[in-house]
Amino acid sequence: MILDYPLSKMAFPKSSKSSRSWTLDSMRQALQAVDGGMSIRSSAELFGIPRNTLTSYVASELRPDDEMKFMENFDPEKSKREQRKLSRKISNVSKRSTVYDDKGFHVKTGLDLCDC
Repeated sequence: MILDYPLSKMAFPKSSKSSRSWTLDSMRQALQAVDGGMSIRSSAELFGIPRNTLTSYVASELRPDDEMKFMENFDPEKSKREQRKLSRKISNVSKRSTVYDDKGFHVKTGLDLCDC
């Protein structure tokens, strides 16, 4: 039996997931309403936020402001990645086979033998 459906309708069905339908401001207001005593269900309906999403925010005590502050205090020089890179550079200099250090000085004598 051969189906007479065009391939375009069968090949890729549309995804049911859509982009976020609420704003951070409406989430803040909904969380304040829940903190003030309103039920999660009525707060979700009032501010247009999916009930499960609001429930997750309330249960985890995750606040929209926390999302914005994620990288606020990040210092790239103190990050673990930078510390690893620095320690790797230092350990490479201390090899026995190294003739010159990272500044161009001869390791044994300490003389600058650069021709420049």
